[in-house]
Amino acid sequence: MRPPSDWNFRHKTDLIHWRTPKEKVARSEHPIVVDGECIQPAPKVVKWLGFHFENNHGTWTHYANRLALVQAAFDSIKRLSSPGGRLTPYSARRMAKANIIPTLLYSAEFLDPSATMRHKMEVLLNRVKRWITNCFYSTNTNVLSAEACIMPVDLYLEQIRDMAAIRWSTALPDNNIAMALFPPGFPLHDSFCLPSNRRAAFSKTGGMKPKTWDSTSYTSVQWILPIDDVARRARLLFSKWPVPRKLNIWSPPDPDECEYYDNTLKQVREHIHLKWKLLNYPEYYGYRLVFRTCWRFMTINKFAASRLHQMRAGKSYLKAQNDWTNPEASVLCPRCENEPETFEHVIADCQALTSARVGQPDEIFDISLESLIWAENKKG
Repeated sequence: MRPPSDWNFRHKTDLIHWRTPKEKVARSEHPIVVDGECIQPAPKVVKWLGFHFENNHGTWTHYANRLALVQAAFDSIKRLSSPGGRLTPYSARRMAKANIIPTLLYSAEFLDPSATMRHKMEVLLNRVKRWITNCFYSTNTNVLSAEACIMPVDLYLEQIRDMAAIRWSTALPDNNIAMALFPPGFPLHDSFCLPSNRRAAFSKTGGMKPKTWDSTSYTSVQWILPIDDVARRARLLFSKWPVPRKLNIWSPPDPDECEYYDNTLKQVREHIHLKWKLLNYPEYYGYRLVFRTCWRFMTINKFAASRLHQMRAGKSYLKAQNDWTNPEASVLCPRCENEPETFEHVIADCQALTSARVGQPDEIFDISLESLIWAENKKG
């Protein structure tokens, strides 16, 4: 055999075959025996306190498990309230807020679901909203969200992250591990900090180096460490520095700090609620929720409340509220056969129902946007 010095290769790739990303196979999880010793490879996913951490820093496994848990829980919970009775829409909504949403969005403070997973979560949450309101599948999803008084998933994720950033950044570093791991330069309340290996992430060159917490770039594809992302959110949420101290027994804050902290939390809630009100609603839907309340009529019998939800949402059994399945059907009222059977016509204008209105107060036939019937004075 000729020595290596006599080998005639033009390029090193003639000797070494480099695999492309498509040619790579999944990492084997089978144990390996070397000299009689069994070596068990590390699993691809590690479970800790309900979190599922993947070896590629993804979040798909975690939220797929949360989604499966919520689907099983919802299949059991929805048996408590049939479309015709038992729980009122208000009670069903309270149950969804207490069980479905916290389970679905567990760890949303720092684990960001992918766009595909967000869509799956939104689809499940729309099922919950239909269970609450008995609205049809043809109902606009933004309208469905307003009728059920439950925000879309994206708004919940944004609110949870902002609230977490406020809580963590205002805690004491010697009493909160997350605060003690904040990046250098962030104005902590004392000098206590824990050692970390963040230097390894910033030692990379080029585009692989993550953005810092005080970076003003929001269009770059560079990634950012989760703890730096929390610090960046805190920098944007607080209008003045230093950040206030959260109420605690070790170092009680001043009254001004408490007021500043409470006002910041309120501003986050109001901002998210404003984004909810400014969603792309259809022109025919003009109802908007008041801050942190729900519809008063949701406390009546579910069958009656569901009829109001359907007619307000523009998709009901009324002839004038048909959908794409029967676009050529007649919209005339089957009772009087004079005008289209709309919500306003049935409640206040139909001549065939005049006898049913006799002896009733005029206020209950007012279904305008300013009507007292839609008063949102029920705390949600």
